[in-house]
Amino acid sequence: MITSLRRRVTLTVILAVMLMGVSGFGCKRTPDAETATVGGTSSGTSSGTTLGGSSGAATIPAPDLSGMEAALVRRINELRGEVAANPGSAEAWGQLAIGLEVHGMIEDAIPCYREAGRLDPTDVRWPYFEGIANAVGNQDASLELFLRALELQDDYAPLHVQLAHLYLMRGDVDSAVKHYDRADELDPTLIRIPIGKAEVALARDDAETALQLLERAGAMNPVTDHILINLAETYRRLGRTEQAAAVLASVGTGQRLEPLPDPLRTQWQWDAGVTTHWRAKRSDAYLGRGQVDRAREEWNELIRLDPDSAIGHAQLGMVSVHANELPRAIPHLQRALEIDPTQYEIQSTLGLAFVKTGETEKGLNLLESAARKLGTTKSAMSYASALRDLRRWDEAEAAFREAVAAHPDDPEARFEHGVMLGRSGRHAEAAGAFARVADADPDYRGVQSNLARSLYRSGAVGDAVKVLRTALARNSTDAQLRNDLAWMLATGPDASYRNGAEAIRLITPLCEQTNFQNPMLLNTLAAACAEAGKFDEAVRHATRAAEVAGSTPQYRGMVPALRQRLALYEQEQPYRGR
Repeated sequence: MITSLRRRVTLTVILAVMLMGVSGFGCKRTPDAETATVGGTSSGTSSGTTLGGSSGAATIPAPDLSGMEAALVRRINELRGEVAANPGSAEAWGQLAIGLEVHGMIEDAIPCYREAGRLDPTDVRWPYFEGIANAVGNQDASLELFLRALELQDDYAPLHVQLAHLYLMRGDVDSAVKHYDRADELDPTLIRIPIGKAEVALARDDAETALQLLERAGAMNPVTDHILINLAETYRRLGRTEQAAAVLASVGTGQRLEPLPDPLRTQWQWDAGVTTHWRAKRSDAYLGRGQVDRAREEWNELIRLDPDSAIGHAQLGMVSVHANELPRAIPHLQRALEIDPTQYEIQSTLGLAFVKTGETEKGLNLLESAARKLGTTKSAMSYASALRDLRRWDEAEAAFREAVAAHPDDPEARFEHGVMLGRSGRHAEAAGAFARVADADPDYRGVQSNLARSLYRSGAVGDAVKVLRTALARNSTDAQLRNDLAWMLATGPDASYRNGAEAIRLITPLCEQTNFQNPMLLNTLAAACAEAGKFDEAVRHATRAAEVAGSTPQYRGMVPALRQRLALYEQEQPYRGR
Protein backbone atom coordinates (compact mmCIF):
# COMPACT_ATOMS: atom_id res chain seq x y z
CA MET A 1 0.00 0.00 0.00
CA ILE A 2 2.77 2.44 0.88
CA THR A 3 4.40 1.67 -2.47
CA SER A 4 1.23 2.71 -4.28
CA LEU A 5 1.08 5.88 -2.20
CA ARG A 6 4.68 6.72 -2.94
CA ARG A 7 4.10 6.46 -6.67
CA ARG A 8 1.93 9.55 -6.30
CA VAL A 9 4.88 11.58 -5.03
CA THR A 10 7.45 10.90 -7.74
CA LEU A 11 6.15 13.58 -10.13
CA THR A 12 5.05 16.38 -7.87
CA VAL A 13 5.55 18.83 -10.73
CA ILE A 14 2.53 17.28 -12.46
CA LEU A 15 0.36 17.68 -9.37
CA ALA A 16 1.54 21.25 -8.94
CA VAL A 17 0.56 22.13 -12.48
CA MET A 18 -2.76 20.30 -12.13
CA LEU A 19 -3.71 22.21 -9.01
CA MET A 20 -2.69 25.58 -10.39
CA GLY A 21 -4.51 24.93 -13.65
CA VAL A 22 -1.68 26.09 -15.93
CA SER A 23 1.59 24.86 -17.31
CA GLY A 24 3.54 28.10 -17.63
CA PHE A 25 6.40 29.08 -15.39
CA GLY A 26 4.46 32.04 -14.03
CA CYS A 27 1.74 29.75 -12.63
CA LYS A 28 -1.50 31.76 -12.65
CA ARG A 29 -3.36 31.73 -9.35
CA THR A 30 -7.00 31.50 -8.51
CA PRO A 31 -8.98 34.77 -8.69
CA ASP A 32 -8.49 35.65 -5.02
CA ALA A 33 -4.70 35.58 -5.36
CA GLU A 34 -2.66 38.52 -4.16
CA THR A 35 -1.68 40.46 -7.28
CA ALA A 36 0.34 43.60 -7.75
CA THR A 37 2.47 45.42 -10.28
CA VAL A 38 5.15 48.03 -10.00
CA GLY A 39 5.33 50.76 -12.58
CA GLY A 40 1.60 51.18 -13.07
CA THR A 41 1.05 48.67 -15.86
CA SER A 42 -1.78 46.17 -16.03
CA SER A 43 -1.63 45.55 -19.75
CA GLY A 44 -0.04 42.60 -21.50
CA THR A 45 3.05 44.63 -22.34
CA SER A 46 5.82 45.76 -20.07
CA SER A 47 6.44 49.38 -19.24
CA GLY A 48 9.05 50.41 -16.72
CA THR A 49 10.80 52.93 -14.55
CA THR A 50 13.60 54.91 -16.17
CA LEU A 51 16.60 55.62 -13.97
CA GLY A 52 18.64 58.76 -14.18
CA GLY A 53 16.15 60.91 -16.05
CA SER A 54 17.83 60.71 -19.48
CA SER A 55 16.68 58.97 -22.61
CA GLY A 56 19.78 56.77 -22.62
CA ALA A 57 19.34 55.54 -19.07
CA ALA A 58 18.43 51.96 -18.27
CA THR A 59 14.78 51.18 -17.65
CA ILE A 60 13.55 48.83 -14.98
CA PRO A 61 11.01 46.61 -16.72
CA ALA A 62 7.54 46.43 -15.21
CA PRO A 63 5.98 43.23 -16.54
CA ASP A 64 2.29 42.53 -16.20
CA LEU A 65 2.05 40.42 -13.05
CA SER A 66 -1.73 40.39 -12.78
CA GLY A 67 -3.02 36.94 -11.95
CA MET A 68 0.42 35.63 -11.02
CA GLU A 69 1.22 33.80 -7.78
CA ALA A 70 1.67 36.03 -4.76
CA ALA A 71 5.20 34.74 -4.17
CA LEU A 72 6.22 35.64 -7.71
CA VAL A 73 4.68 39.10 -7.53
CA ARG A 74 6.44 39.73 -4.25
CA ARG A 75 9.79 38.49 -5.55
CA ILE A 76 9.75 40.49 -8.78
CA ASN A 77 8.79 43.62 -6.88
CA GLU A 78 11.62 43.01 -4.41
CA LEU A 79 14.13 42.60 -7.24
CA ARG A 80 12.87 45.74 -8.98
CA GLY A 81 13.13 47.61 -5.71
CA GLU A 82 16.74 46.50 -5.26
CA VAL A 83 17.61 47.80 -8.72
CA ALA A 84 15.86 51.10 -8.02
CA ALA A 85 17.85 51.44 -4.79
CA ASN A 86 21.15 50.38 -6.41
CA PRO A 87 20.98 51.32 -10.10
CA GLY A 88 24.74 51.00 -10.48
CA SER A 89 24.85 47.41 -9.20
CA ALA A 90 25.45 44.80 -11.89
CA GLU A 91 24.43 42.11 -9.42
CA ALA A 92 21.06 43.77 -8.76
CA TRP A 93 20.34 44.01 -12.49
CA GLY A 94 21.53 40.46 -13.07
CA GLN A 95 19.40 39.02 -10.28
CA LEU A 96 16.35 40.83 -11.66
CA ALA A 97 17.12 39.36 -15.09
CA ILE A 98 17.43 35.85 -13.66
CA GLY A 99 14.21 36.23 -11.68
CA LEU A 100 12.37 37.35 -14.79
CA GLU A 101 13.81 34.71 -17.09
CA VAL A 102 13.22 31.68 -14.88
CA HIS A 103 9.56 32.66 -14.65
CA GLY A 104 9.15 32.96 -18.40
CA MET A 105 9.50 36.74 -18.81
CA ILE A 106 12.44 36.50 -21.21
CA GLU A 107 11.84 39.71 -23.17
CA ASP A 108 11.94 41.68 -19.93
CA ALA A 109 15.03 39.80 -18.77
CA ILE A 110 17.22 40.53 -21.81
CA PRO A 111 17.71 44.30 -21.25
CA CYS A 112 18.45 43.61 -17.58
CA TYR A 113 21.20 41.16 -18.53
CA ARG A 114 22.51 43.76 -20.96
CA GLU A 115 22.66 46.42 -18.24
CA ALA A 116 24.37 44.00 -15.84
CA GLY A 117 26.97 43.28 -18.51
CA ARG A 118 27.50 46.98 -19.15
CA LEU A 119 28.01 47.69 -15.46
CA ASP A 120 30.39 44.75 -14.96
CA PRO A 121 31.92 43.63 -18.27
CA THR A 122 34.22 41.18 -16.44
CA ASP A 123 31.44 38.86 -15.18
CA VAL A 124 30.94 35.97 -17.63
CA ARG A 125 27.43 35.27 -16.36
CA TRP A 126 25.82 38.29 -17.93
CA PRO A 127 26.78 37.85 -21.61
CA TYR A 128 26.41 34.08 -21.28
CA PHE A 129 22.93 34.24 -19.77
CA GLU A 130 21.85 36.96 -22.20
CA GLY A 131 23.13 34.85 -25.08
CA ILE A 132 20.99 31.91 -23.98
CA ALA A 133 17.97 34.18 -23.58
CA ASN A 134 18.47 35.41 -27.16
CA ALA A 135 19.20 31.98 -28.67
CA VAL A 136 15.74 31.41 -30.10
CA GLY A 137 14.72 34.88 -31.22
CA ASN A 138 18.00 36.55 -32.16
CA GLN A 139 20.80 34.21 -33.18
CA ASP A 140 23.08 37.04 -34.29
CA ALA A 141 22.92 38.67 -30.87
CA SER A 142 23.30 35.29 -29.20
CA LEU A 143 26.47 34.51 -31.18
CA GLU A 144 28.02 37.88 -30.34
CA LEU A 145 27.22 37.43 -26.65
CA PHE A 146 28.60 33.88 -26.48
CA LEU A 147 31.84 35.05 -28.10
CA ARG A 148 32.08 37.87 -25.58
CA ALA A 149 31.56 35.36 -22.76
CA LEU A 150 34.24 33.14 -24.29
CA GLU A 151 36.75 35.97 -24.06
CA LEU A 152 36.09 36.03 -20.31
CA GLN A 153 36.16 32.27 -19.74
CA ASP A 154 37.48 29.81 -22.31
CA ASP A 155 37.45 26.73 -20.08
CA TYR A 156 33.70 26.27 -19.53
CA ALA A 157 32.45 23.27 -21.53
CA PRO A 158 28.70 24.14 -21.61
CA LEU A 159 29.54 27.51 -23.21
CA HIS A 160 31.44 25.74 -26.00
CA VAL A 161 28.52 23.35 -26.50
CA GLN A 162 26.11 26.28 -26.77
CA LEU A 163 28.39 27.96 -29.29
CA ALA A 164 28.89 24.77 -31.29
CA HIS A 165 25.15 24.14 -31.49
CA LEU A 166 24.51 27.71 -32.58
CA TYR A 167 27.18 27.51 -35.28
CA LEU A 168 25.73 24.23 -36.53
CA MET A 169 22.26 25.77 -36.74
CA ARG A 170 23.77 28.59 -38.80
CA GLY A 171 25.49 26.14 -41.15
CA ASP A 172 29.04 26.93 -39.99
CA VAL A 173 30.15 23.32 -39.58
CA ASP A 174 33.86 24.04 -39.17
CA SER A 175 33.27 26.42 -36.26
CA ALA A 176 30.87 23.92 -34.71
CA VAL A 177 33.56 21.22 -34.83
CA LYS A 178 36.09 23.53 -33.20
CA HIS A 179 33.87 24.19 -30.20
CA TYR A 180 32.58 20.62 -29.84
CA ASP A 181 36.20 19.45 -29.77
CA ARG A 182 37.11 22.03 -27.14
CA ALA A 183 34.09 21.03 -25.03
CA ASP A 184 35.13 17.39 -25.35
CA GLU A 185 38.59 18.24 -24.02
CA LEU A 186 37.07 20.04 -21.04
CA ASP A 187 34.27 17.63 -20.11
CA PRO A 188 33.78 14.43 -22.15
CA THR A 189 30.85 13.38 -19.93
CA LEU A 190 28.41 15.82 -21.55
CA ILE A 191 26.03 13.80 -23.71
CA ARG A 192 25.33 16.74 -26.00
CA ILE A 193 28.93 16.58 -27.27
CA PRO A 194 28.80 13.20 -29.08
CA ILE A 195 25.28 13.97 -30.29
CA GLY A 196 26.44 17.33 -31.65
CA LYS A 197 29.47 15.74 -33.27
CA ALA A 198 27.18 13.13 -34.84
CA GLU A 199 25.06 15.94 -36.28
CA VAL A 200 28.24 17.48 -37.68
CA ALA A 201 29.15 14.12 -39.22
CA LEU A 202 25.71 13.91 -40.82
CA ALA A 203 26.13 17.44 -42.15
CA ARG A 204 29.35 16.19 -43.76
CA ASP A 205 27.55 13.08 -45.05
CA ASP A 206 29.67 10.77 -42.88
CA ALA A 207 27.04 8.38 -41.54
CA GLU A 208 29.54 5.78 -40.30
CA THR A 209 31.20 8.30 -37.97
CA ALA A 210 27.78 9.57 -36.90
CA LEU A 211 26.77 6.04 -35.92
CA GLN A 212 29.88 5.58 -33.77
CA LEU A 213 29.25 8.88 -32.01
CA LEU A 214 25.59 8.09 -31.39
CA GLU A 215 26.58 4.73 -29.91
CA ARG A 216 28.86 6.63 -27.52
CA ALA A 217 25.99 8.95 -26.61
CA GLY A 218 23.64 6.01 -26.15
CA ALA A 219 25.83 4.73 -23.32
CA MET A 220 25.46 8.04 -21.45
CA ASN A 221 21.90 7.55 -20.15
CA PRO A 222 19.85 9.65 -22.61
CA VAL A 223 16.52 10.97 -21.38
CA THR A 224 14.99 12.38 -24.60
CA ASP A 225 14.56 11.34 -28.23
CA HIS A 226 17.48 13.51 -29.36
CA ILE A 227 19.66 10.47 -30.11
CA LEU A 228 16.85 8.48 -31.73
CA ILE A 229 16.01 11.22 -34.21
CA ASN A 230 19.61 11.36 -35.38
CA LEU A 231 19.98 7.59 -35.29
CA ALA A 232 17.00 7.11 -37.59
CA GLU A 233 18.52 9.55 -40.09
CA THR A 234 21.89 7.80 -39.80
CA TYR A 235 20.36 4.40 -40.52
CA ARG A 236 18.48 5.87 -43.48
CA ARG A 237 21.68 7.22 -44.99
CA LEU A 238 23.41 3.87 -44.45
CA GLY A 239 20.61 2.18 -46.36
CA ARG A 240 19.33 0.35 -43.28
CA THR A 241 15.74 1.35 -43.90
CA GLU A 242 14.07 -1.22 -41.64
CA GLN A 243 16.18 -0.13 -38.67
CA ALA A 244 15.47 3.51 -39.48
CA ALA A 245 11.73 2.84 -39.52
CA ALA A 246 11.89 0.90 -36.25
CA VAL A 247 13.76 3.71 -34.52
CA LEU A 248 11.36 6.35 -35.82
CA ALA A 249 8.42 4.30 -34.56
CA SER A 250 9.84 4.55 -31.03
CA VAL A 251 10.29 8.32 -31.13
CA GLY A 252 7.90 10.15 -28.84
CA THR A 253 6.75 13.75 -28.83
CA GLY A 254 8.76 15.07 -25.91
CA GLN A 255 11.71 17.41 -25.59
CA ARG A 256 14.05 17.05 -28.55
CA LEU A 257 17.40 18.18 -27.16
CA GLU A 258 19.16 16.30 -24.40
CA PRO A 259 19.54 18.50 -21.30
CA LEU A 260 22.88 20.25 -20.99
CA PRO A 261 24.27 20.18 -17.44
CA ASP A 262 25.23 23.79 -16.83
CA PRO A 263 26.28 24.42 -13.21
CA LEU A 264 26.95 28.13 -13.75
CA ARG A 265 23.39 28.69 -14.88
CA THR A 266 21.44 25.96 -13.12
CA GLN A 267 22.21 26.97 -9.55
CA TRP A 268 21.20 30.58 -10.15
CA GLN A 269 17.95 29.45 -11.76
CA TRP A 270 17.33 26.86 -9.06
CA ASP A 271 17.58 29.40 -6.28
CA ALA A 272 15.62 32.11 -8.11
CA GLY A 273 12.44 30.13 -8.84
CA VAL A 274 9.69 30.98 -6.36
CA THR A 275 6.53 29.64 -8.03
CA THR A 276 4.96 26.27 -7.28
CA HIS A 277 6.55 24.99 -10.48
CA TRP A 278 10.01 25.58 -9.06
CA ARG A 279 9.09 24.47 -5.56
CA ALA A 280 7.85 21.19 -6.99
CA LYS A 281 11.07 20.68 -8.95
CA ARG A 282 13.17 21.34 -5.87
CA SER A 283 10.93 19.18 -3.68
CA ASP A 284 11.23 16.26 -6.08
CA ALA A 285 15.00 16.66 -6.16
CA TYR A 286 15.24 16.75 -2.37
CA LEU A 287 13.06 13.66 -2.04
CA GLY A 288 15.22 11.89 -4.60
CA ARG A 289 18.23 12.59 -2.39
CA GLY A 290 16.44 11.57 0.80
CA GLN A 291 16.28 15.16 2.10
CA VAL A 292 12.71 15.00 3.34
CA ASP A 293 12.98 17.99 5.68
CA ARG A 294 14.20 20.25 2.88
CA ALA A 295 11.35 19.09 0.64
CA ARG A 296 8.90 19.74 3.45
CA GLU A 297 10.30 23.24 4.02
CA GLU A 298 9.55 24.20 0.40
CA TRP A 299 5.84 23.76 1.07
CA ASN A 300 5.90 25.08 4.62
CA GLU A 301 7.34 28.30 3.24
CA LEU A 302 4.53 28.51 0.68
CA ILE A 303 1.93 27.94 3.41
CA ARG A 304 3.49 30.69 5.51
CA LEU A 305 3.07 33.03 2.54
CA ASP A 306 -0.41 31.75 1.73
CA PRO A 307 -2.10 29.69 4.50
CA ASP A 308 -4.97 28.81 2.15
CA SER A 309 -2.77 27.36 -0.59
CA ALA A 310 -4.30 24.07 -1.73
CA ILE A 311 -1.13 23.12 -3.55
CA GLY A 312 0.97 23.88 -0.47
CA HIS A 313 -1.08 21.65 1.82
CA ALA A 314 -1.41 18.92 -0.81
CA GLN A 315 2.29 18.77 -1.49
CA LEU A 316 3.20 18.94 2.18
CA GLY A 317 0.95 15.95 2.68
CA MET A 318 2.56 14.13 -0.25
CA VAL A 319 6.02 14.67 1.21
CA SER A 320 4.86 13.01 4.42
CA VAL A 321 3.39 10.14 2.39
CA HIS A 322 6.78 9.69 0.76
CA ALA A 323 8.38 9.61 4.20
CA ASN A 324 5.82 6.99 5.36
CA GLU A 325 4.50 9.46 7.94
CA LEU A 326 0.83 9.01 7.11
CA PRO A 327 -0.64 10.50 10.31
CA ARG A 328 1.35 13.63 9.53
CA ALA A 329 0.16 13.62 5.91
CA ILE A 330 -3.56 13.27 6.56
CA PRO A 331 -4.31 16.74 8.06
CA HIS A 332 -2.65 18.51 5.13
CA LEU A 333 -4.41 16.38 2.52
CA GLN A 334 -7.70 17.09 4.31
CA ARG A 335 -6.96 20.81 4.38
CA ALA A 336 -6.17 20.80 0.66
CA LEU A 337 -9.55 19.20 -0.02
CA GLU A 338 -11.33 21.71 2.21
CA ILE A 339 -9.80 24.51 0.15
CA ASP A 340 -10.53 22.83 -3.19
CA PRO A 341 -12.96 19.88 -2.99
CA THR A 342 -12.63 19.18 -6.73
CA GLN A 343 -9.10 17.80 -6.46
CA TYR A 344 -10.06 14.16 -6.66
CA GLU A 345 -6.49 12.90 -7.06
CA ILE A 346 -5.80 14.28 -3.60
CA GLN A 347 -9.01 12.66 -2.38
CA SER A 348 -7.80 9.30 -3.69
CA THR A 349 -4.45 9.70 -1.97
CA LEU A 350 -6.19 10.67 1.27
CA GLY A 351 -8.38 7.59 0.98
CA LEU A 352 -5.33 5.34 0.67
CA ALA A 353 -3.76 7.03 3.68
CA PHE A 354 -6.88 6.42 5.76
CA VAL A 355 -6.99 2.75 4.74
CA LYS A 356 -3.36 2.28 5.66
CA THR A 357 -3.81 3.92 9.07
CA GLY A 358 -6.79 1.76 10.00
CA GLU A 359 -9.71 4.06 9.13
CA THR A 360 -10.74 1.53 6.53
CA GLU A 361 -14.32 2.44 5.68
CA LYS A 362 -13.61 6.16 5.57
CA GLY A 363 -10.71 5.51 3.22
CA LEU A 364 -12.63 3.14 0.96
CA ASN A 365 -15.50 5.61 0.65
CA LEU A 366 -13.09 8.33 -0.43
CA LEU A 367 -11.36 6.00 -2.89
CA GLU A 368 -14.61 4.81 -4.45
CA SER A 369 -15.93 8.36 -4.75
CA ALA A 370 -12.69 9.60 -6.31
CA ALA A 371 -12.65 6.70 -8.76
CA ARG A 372 -16.16 7.51 -9.96
CA LYS A 373 -15.49 11.23 -10.26
CA LEU A 374 -12.13 10.91 -11.98
CA GLY A 375 -13.11 8.05 -14.27
CA THR A 376 -9.46 7.09 -14.80
CA THR A 377 -7.86 3.66 -14.81
CA LYS A 378 -5.46 4.76 -12.09
CA SER A 379 -8.21 5.81 -9.69
CA ALA A 380 -10.26 2.68 -10.37
CA MET A 381 -7.20 0.52 -9.77
CA SER A 382 -6.41 2.34 -6.53
CA TYR A 383 -9.84 1.49 -5.15
CA ALA A 384 -9.77 -2.12 -6.34
CA SER A 385 -6.20 -2.65 -5.13
CA ALA A 386 -7.08 -1.32 -1.69
CA LEU A 387 -9.86 -3.91 -1.42
CA ARG A 388 -7.47 -6.62 -2.57
CA ASP A 389 -4.84 -5.61 -0.03
CA LEU A 390 -7.53 -5.76 2.66
CA ARG A 391 -8.25 -9.35 1.51
CA ARG A 392 -11.84 -8.47 0.72
CA TRP A 393 -11.70 -10.77 -2.25
CA ASP A 394 -15.28 -10.66 -3.54
CA GLU A 395 -15.42 -6.86 -3.39
CA ALA A 396 -12.00 -6.62 -5.01
CA GLU A 397 -13.06 -8.92 -7.86
CA ALA A 398 -16.15 -6.78 -8.45
CA ALA A 399 -14.08 -3.57 -8.39
CA PHE A 400 -11.53 -4.95 -10.84
CA ARG A 401 -14.41 -6.15 -13.05
CA GLU A 402 -15.80 -2.61 -13.07
CA ALA A 403 -12.34 -1.26 -13.92
CA VAL A 404 -12.14 -3.64 -16.89
CA ALA A 405 -15.61 -2.66 -18.07
CA ALA A 406 -14.73 1.03 -17.89
CA HIS A 407 -11.24 0.62 -19.34
CA PRO A 408 -11.28 -2.51 -21.53
CA ASP A 409 -7.96 -1.72 -23.20
CA ASP A 410 -6.01 -1.38 -19.97
CA PRO A 411 -3.86 -4.50 -19.48
CA GLU A 412 -3.23 -3.97 -15.77
CA ALA A 413 -6.92 -3.87 -14.90
CA ARG A 414 -7.63 -7.01 -16.91
CA PHE A 415 -4.58 -8.81 -15.48
CA GLU A 416 -5.51 -8.03 -11.88
CA HIS A 417 -9.08 -9.09 -12.56
CA GLY A 418 -7.70 -12.41 -13.80
CA VAL A 419 -5.77 -12.81 -10.56
CA MET A 420 -8.94 -12.25 -8.54
CA LEU A 421 -10.90 -14.71 -10.68
CA GLY A 422 -8.24 -17.35 -10.17
CA ARG A 423 -8.25 -16.77 -6.44
CA SER A 424 -11.97 -17.45 -6.33
CA GLY A 425 -11.50 -20.72 -8.25
CA ARG A 426 -12.90 -19.42 -11.54
CA HIS A 427 -9.87 -20.65 -13.45
CA ALA A 428 -11.42 -20.81 -16.92
CA GLU A 429 -12.57 -17.20 -16.64
CA ALA A 430 -9.14 -16.22 -15.32
CA ALA A 431 -7.51 -17.90 -18.31
CA GLY A 432 -9.76 -15.86 -20.59
CA ALA A 433 -8.68 -12.63 -18.90
CA PHE A 434 -4.99 -13.50 -19.10
CA ALA A 435 -5.37 -14.59 -22.74
CA ARG A 436 -6.76 -11.16 -23.64
CA VAL A 437 -3.73 -9.51 -22.05
CA ALA A 438 -1.31 -11.93 -23.72
CA ASP A 439 -2.90 -11.34 -27.13
CA ALA A 440 -2.34 -7.60 -26.78
CA ASP A 441 1.13 -7.87 -25.22
CA PRO A 442 2.77 -11.32 -25.09
CA ASP A 443 5.59 -9.93 -22.94
CA TYR A 444 3.37 -8.34 -20.29
CA ARG A 445 4.92 -9.15 -16.93
CA GLY A 446 3.74 -12.49 -15.58
CA VAL A 447 0.93 -12.98 -18.08
CA GLN A 448 2.22 -16.17 -19.73
CA SER A 449 2.84 -17.89 -16.41
CA ASN A 450 -0.56 -16.89 -15.04
CA LEU A 451 -2.30 -17.93 -18.26
CA ALA A 452 -0.63 -21.34 -18.16
CA ARG A 453 -1.48 -21.89 -14.49
CA SER A 454 -5.12 -20.94 -15.05
CA LEU A 455 -5.38 -23.31 -18.02
CA TYR A 456 -3.73 -26.08 -16.02
CA ARG A 457 -6.07 -25.61 -13.05
CA SER A 458 -9.09 -25.57 -15.34
CA GLY A 459 -8.03 -28.95 -16.75
CA ALA A 460 -6.55 -27.75 -20.05
CA VAL A 461 -3.13 -29.25 -19.34
CA GLY A 462 -2.10 -29.53 -22.97
CA ASP A 463 -2.93 -25.88 -23.62
CA ALA A 464 -1.00 -24.86 -20.51
CA VAL A 465 2.11 -26.75 -21.60
CA LYS A 466 1.83 -25.26 -25.08
CA VAL A 467 1.64 -21.73 -23.67
CA LEU A 468 4.78 -22.26 -21.60
CA ARG A 469 6.74 -23.84 -24.45
CA THR A 470 5.84 -20.95 -26.75
CA ALA A 471 6.80 -18.39 -24.12
CA LEU A 472 10.11 -20.12 -23.41
CA ALA A 473 10.90 -20.13 -27.12
CA ARG A 474 10.90 -16.33 -26.88
CA ASN A 475 12.68 -16.14 -23.52
CA SER A 476 14.47 -19.34 -22.60
CA THR A 477 16.03 -17.91 -19.43
CA ASP A 478 12.81 -16.87 -17.68
CA ALA A 479 13.01 -18.64 -14.32
CA GLN A 480 9.27 -18.52 -13.59
CA LEU A 481 8.36 -20.03 -16.95
CA ARG A 482 10.98 -22.77 -16.61
CA ASN A 483 9.83 -23.67 -13.10
CA ASP A 484 6.17 -23.74 -14.10
CA LEU A 485 6.80 -25.97 -17.11
CA ALA A 486 9.02 -28.30 -15.07
CA TRP A 487 6.29 -28.59 -12.42
CA MET A 488 3.61 -29.45 -14.96
CA LEU A 489 5.84 -32.00 -16.69
CA ALA A 490 6.65 -33.58 -13.33
CA THR A 491 3.26 -33.58 -11.61
CA GLY A 492 0.56 -33.19 -14.27
CA PRO A 493 -2.50 -35.46 -14.03
CA ASP A 494 -2.25 -36.44 -17.71
CA ALA A 495 0.50 -39.01 -18.30
CA SER A 496 0.76 -38.06 -21.96
CA TYR A 497 2.29 -34.72 -20.97
CA ARG A 498 4.52 -35.86 -18.11
CA ASN A 499 8.27 -36.01 -18.74
CA GLY A 500 10.47 -36.26 -15.66
CA ALA A 501 13.76 -36.15 -17.54
CA GLU A 502 12.86 -32.91 -19.31
CA ALA A 503 11.60 -31.44 -16.05
CA ILE A 504 14.96 -32.19 -14.43
CA ARG A 505 16.79 -30.49 -17.31
CA LEU A 506 14.62 -27.40 -16.96
CA ILE A 507 14.83 -26.97 -13.19
CA THR A 508 18.37 -28.08 -12.31
CA PRO A 509 20.14 -24.96 -13.68
CA LEU A 510 17.83 -22.75 -11.63
CA CYS A 511 18.63 -24.67 -8.45
CA GLU A 512 22.33 -24.39 -9.22
CA GLN A 513 22.04 -20.63 -9.78
CA THR A 514 20.41 -20.24 -6.36
CA ASN A 515 22.91 -22.58 -4.67
CA PHE A 516 20.06 -24.99 -3.82
CA GLN A 517 18.66 -22.47 -1.33
CA ASN A 518 15.23 -21.80 -2.88
CA PRO A 519 12.62 -24.22 -1.45
CA MET A 520 10.16 -23.61 -4.30
CA LEU A 521 12.73 -24.65 -6.89
CA LEU A 522 13.89 -27.57 -4.74
CA ASN A 523 10.26 -28.69 -4.46
CA THR A 524 9.99 -28.80 -8.25
CA LEU A 525 13.32 -30.62 -8.59
CA ALA A 526 12.22 -33.23 -6.05
CA ALA A 527 8.94 -33.80 -7.92
CA ALA A 528 10.82 -34.09 -11.23
CA CYS A 529 13.22 -36.66 -9.78
CA ALA A 530 10.30 -38.67 -8.41
CA GLU A 531 8.57 -38.64 -11.80
CA ALA A 532 11.81 -39.90 -13.36
CA GLY A 533 12.01 -42.70 -10.80
CA LYS A 534 14.99 -41.20 -8.95
CA PHE A 535 13.42 -41.42 -5.52
CA ASP A 536 16.64 -41.19 -3.49
CA GLU A 537 17.36 -37.83 -5.12
CA ALA A 538 13.73 -36.81 -4.69
CA VAL A 539 13.94 -37.52 -0.95
CA ARG A 540 17.22 -35.59 -0.67
CA HIS A 541 15.88 -32.51 -2.45
CA ALA A 542 12.52 -32.59 -0.66
CA THR A 543 14.27 -32.86 2.70
CA ARG A 544 16.46 -29.89 1.83
CA ALA A 545 13.40 -27.91 0.65
CA ALA A 546 11.63 -28.49 3.98
CA GLU A 547 14.73 -27.48 5.95
CA VAL A 548 15.22 -24.24 4.01
CA ALA A 549 11.52 -23.37 4.14
CA GLY A 550 11.39 -23.99 7.87
CA SER A 551 14.23 -21.56 8.50
CA THR A 552 12.92 -18.84 6.16
CA PRO A 553 9.88 -16.85 7.38
CA GLN A 554 8.46 -16.19 3.92
CA TYR A 555 8.43 -19.91 3.07
CA ARG A 556 7.37 -21.47 6.38
CA GLY A 557 3.81 -21.91 5.14
CA MET A 558 5.11 -24.42 2.60
CA VAL A 559 6.49 -26.83 5.20
CA PRO A 560 3.38 -29.05 5.76
CA ALA A 561 2.91 -29.64 2.02
CA LEU A 562 6.63 -30.28 1.55
CA ARG A 563 6.60 -32.92 4.28
CA GLN A 564 3.56 -34.61 2.79
CA ARG A 565 5.34 -34.89 -0.55
CA LEU A 566 8.50 -36.09 1.15
CA ALA A 567 6.50 -38.92 2.70
CA LEU A 568 5.32 -39.96 -0.78
CA TYR A 569 8.86 -40.00 -2.15
CA GLU A 570 10.05 -42.08 0.81
CA GLN A 571 7.41 -44.61 -0.24
CA GLU A 572 8.68 -44.34 -3.86
CA GLN A 573 5.51 -42.66 -5.07
CA PRO A 574 5.52 -39.57 -7.32
CA TYR A 575 3.43 -36.53 -6.51
CA ARG A 576 0.43 -35.77 -8.70
CA GLY A 577 -0.93 -32.27 -8.93
CA ARG A 578 -4.31 -31.14 -10.07
